[in-house]
Amino acid sequence: MLARNRILRPGSAISSDRAVTRRDIHQLCHAHAIELINSGVSIEVVRRRLGHASTETTKI
Repeated sequence: MLARNRILRPGSAISSDRAVTRRDIHQLCHAHAIELINSGVSIEVVRRRLGHASTETTKI
């Protein structure tokens, strides 16, 4: 799995391409989380995968 900081770090191919924004990456993370939850993955696993400190943040 790619870490968010590796994808968005300055100078990376994605961060330097103005066609892909941080918001786009954030929306992709949300879509991924929804797919995981809809597939039956536990909220705790999704929380860890997204790097959230709390499941309450993941549930938002």
